[in-house]
Amino acid sequence: MFGRQDQVCVDAVSVPVYARGRGAVVLFLHGIPDGPQVWNDVVDRLDGFRCIVPALPMSGLAVGPSHAYTMESNGAWVARLLAGLDLSEPVTIISHDAGVYFAVPFAVRYPDRVARLVVMSAPLCAAYRWHFWANVCRTPGLGELGMAALNYPLFRWQMRRGSGLPEQRIRDAYVAISPRMKSEVLRFYRALDREVLGIWQRRVRALPPSVVGRTFWGAADPYVDARFADAFGFPVDTIDGAGHWPMIEAPARFMTLLRSFLALP
Repeated sequence: MFGRQDQVCVDAVSVPVYARGRGAVVLFLHGIPDGPQVWNDVVDRLDGFRCIVPALPMSGLAVGPSHAYTMESNGAWVARLLAGLDLSEPVTIISHDAGVYFAVPFAVRYPDRVARLVVMSAPLCAAYRWHFWANVCRTPGLGELGMAALNYPLFRWQMRRGSGLPEQRIRDAYVAISPRMKSEVLRFYRALDREVLGIWQRRVRALPPSVVGRTFWGAADPYVDARFADAFGFPVDTIDGAGHWPMIEAPARFMTLLRSFLALP
């Protein structure tokens, strides 16, 4: 489990941030519909590093104004989070799903502040077509209707589709859904157009070699097919037996890959 919890002010919003360990900083950025707890087991197994796990705006856990969710504002959010934590040295970022859209613009804008970057389970190319529920969320009116109709059987069906998530993980994620989270998720999806993804694909591919990148991808991801894994231009490690959540569905293989990547010079 996480160690200390702090509250860091980012853009007049109080953000919960969890920290554990000592050493070089590893920043973990979660996706949707997860919160910081999605990284619990990874952080517990990772010794020798200072692990920082913030609650991103779409988790609904922050207290204060809503976030804009442009790629530029997402990158700036990470910069201000690190400033609030008094961290100026280069960090390693491990990002999953929606967290990738915070990690990538930060790395593009501040490449000298990123030592290593892992991306997982998120499309970054104009050719991608949003999965069904993302399209629902992106559609005004329909998204609000879908959020109002969301119940546990529907949520469980969607989460289990093509993934091996344990029942308790799914239930915990559902219990954490709040009205604020629903609103933030809609804002997030509506800020991302395919053309924007294409622009940032070109930018991330132009990162200097000082930023060591790697892509981890579940071979059976039902939301973002593995053929999109090479969009970032990083070496790709495909994880057999995993869907959208490799760190939960194939933890031993994921930890082996992560430790090997963190050990790179």
